[in-house]
Amino acid sequence: MSEVYPGLEWLSINGGLTAASQALTVEDLIHTEAFSLFEAMSAVEVGNPKMDAASTPTVSVESWMERGAAPTEVSLAQQLAVMEHLVLMQVNYLCQGAPAASSIYGNLYMLQPKRIKTSCPLLFAFCEGMHAVCVAARWLVVHGGVAEDEDFNLMVVGLPLESGATFCTAATPDATCHTLLAKAEHSAAAPQLDADASVLKGIASR
Repeated sequence: MSEVYPGLEWLSINGGLTAASQALTVEDLIHTEAFSLFEAMSAVEVGNPKMDAASTPTVSVESWMERGAAPTEVSLAQQLAVMEHLVLMQVNYLCQGAPAASSIYGNLYMLQPKRIKTSCPLLFAFCEGMHAVCVAARWLVVHGGVAEDEDFNLMVVGLPLESGATFCTAATPDATCHTLLAKAEHSAAAPQLDADASVLKGIASR
């Protein structure tokens, strides 16, 4: 019984492979002009975690969050660090041809932003805006046919990148996104405005 995949029973074929290999003679290996010993040695090694992604059990988004990944309570400095990272990942997706799943949507906050809508409104609004940009960019590429496969990766792999039939609906984020961004901008600017007011007040009193 498999420990990695419960409910599945593995059948060993080692005996058959060993017997078949002993019956091989020189030149019996499969080879053509396009597939030689070099290609065979360069092929993916099945079962090697470094080469075979299917050999490593997957972990769901919920499981990662249960382990403490992407906490809902984070400081402003941590939110800014996440936002900076998201900008870099979005550049990889939009400009470098990286898959969405392994770039910007590799961030757990982008996968479930509504978890932080109340606790981190700034980061939530930012994630919603980044998502809207990704949806709009993909819509333009698909309907405009303006990029080659190596320039822009169109694969969705289950991500919510096809949420609208037209550009307007596809690129429209949550209605509260703009309000939250405006509040966050005002909150971030308030300390500087207070400091400027204090300086001006001091100058005026001289």
